[in-house]
Amino acid sequence: MVYMKQFFYGIFLIFIFQVNLYAEHYKNDLIPILICTDDVLFPDKELNIRIPLSKKSLEIYTKNQHKVFVTKVAANDQQSYEKVGTIGEIKNISRLRDNLYRLRIIGTKIAEIVSVQENQEIHYVKIRPQVEEIDHQEKINAARHLLKKTYREYKNTLFAPISLEEEAWIYKTGDAGKLSYFLSSILYITAGEKQLILETHNRAKRLEKIIYLIKNKLQLIKAVLTGEDQTQGNFSQQE
Repeated sequence: MVYMKQFFYGIFLIFIFQVNLYAEHYKNDLIPILICTDDVLFPDKELNIRIPLSKKSLEIYTKNQHKVFVTKVAANDQQSYEKVGTIGEIKNISRLRDNLYRLRIIGTKIAEIVSVQENQEIHYVKIRPQVEEIDHQEKINAARHLLKKTYREYKNTLFAPISLEEEAWIYKTGDAGKLSYFLSSILYITAGEKQLILETHNRAKRLEKIIYLIKNKLQLIKAVLTGEDQTQGNFSQQE
């Protein structure tokens, strides 16, 4: 009888050990999520976020090798968030005042949420890296050259200022993926439009989508200028 009790007690201890081992392994697969309201993080780009953090939240973000999954508020539901985002590394956390902090994050790779573990302070997510669709290199090259030409023509009106080194890199690079993410990060477009680019897995289509957004912005500018000219003409006639 004593041996039977020891046997079942041993089985019970092994079971508890396996459960804890699985829980620890599962926890290591999870990373905390950081939700932005008005911007998107791209791979190899820096994003500075101001966010209120509790003491517990601050502790969570400084653990896990400073890895975090950055995504934005969902377009159709302000209480939810987008499933596609970017894995980032928190390079610096600085306190601004009270519980308001600035986080400097560098994007590494795009990923998609597989599952969510809710927590009182911060949600944790299990993610899988985004896999790019294979496309013909000729198509990618054509889109890349057109995008570079478009940037050269409208860099002073539709893009944020960058350094001379960064501009030289744009004209020299043959990496269509990095080029698309870099130009998307400095193009004057909404966070929702950036999210659409982030979710485009096909490299050529992503480049074409950026060109489409640029042309769309130019049409809007032209429409505004035309409207101003017509208004000025009407005032001149009235005078």
